Amino acid sequence: MKPRMSDAELMRIQARTLYRWNVEGRITGINEEDSSGAPLLFIGKTQDRIQCYYHQQMSDSLVTELEEAICDPISINQLCRIIEQYHPIQNIWMGPAYVYTGHSTPRMEEDQRIVQITQHNSLLLGTYFAELQDVIEAKSPVFGYVVEGQAVSVCCSARTSETASEASLYTAEPFRGKGYAARVVSRWCEHLHAQGRIALYSTSWDNIGSQRIAQKCNLVPYGADFSIYM
Repeated sequence: MKPRMSDAELMRIQARTLYRWNVEGRITGINEEDSSGAPLLFIGKTQDRIQCYYHQQMSDSLVTELEEAICDPISINQLCRIIEQYHPIQNIWMGPAYVYTGHSTPRMEEDQRIVQITQHNSLLLGTYFAELQDVIEAKSPVFGYVVEGQAVSVCCSARTSETASEASLYTAEPFRGKGYAARVVSRWCEHLHAQGRIALYSTSWDNIGSQRIAQKCNLVPYGADFSIYM
């Protein structure tokens, strides 16, 4: 078994998976069909490194000012004060980032209710996740936990790069708290791992339920990311 990538390399791959880039290494948009909504500043912090990525709309003078202010520990308040001199801030995102390393929790038995969903069986999404039916190929692979003929929890690829995919998880409200979400996340991760790809999973610090799912799936934390949006 080859050694796991360094945390810093995983954070770089996460950034390259989440966003689109210009030749200068600036963020141009999110890595989806509708590329709008990218942050002005994305910071990835691992145990021994801080990586900073800037939107192409940022002036060189603002980037220089931010570079001088970014240190460990990171002061988000200070960074916001600097940015607000140039751009209004609408939102801030902070949360942990995880990776699947091939060590999922042992299965007591194969769960036949977890189904890979493609165009051929997309009707499984009809009741709770109809909006995913038209984007199955872009979100592939898609795995659903099926109850009475309908997917009630779905894990798919939010964004995909050459080497990795970032998980996106949906569970219909009546079916939350039953363990279905962790099962579909595990299957999604295992599928990507079998293809030689990297399965990434990130969430916000205030989403305790999502963090618990990562723990149940034995996902390994490799850092935290911070995003500031205008």
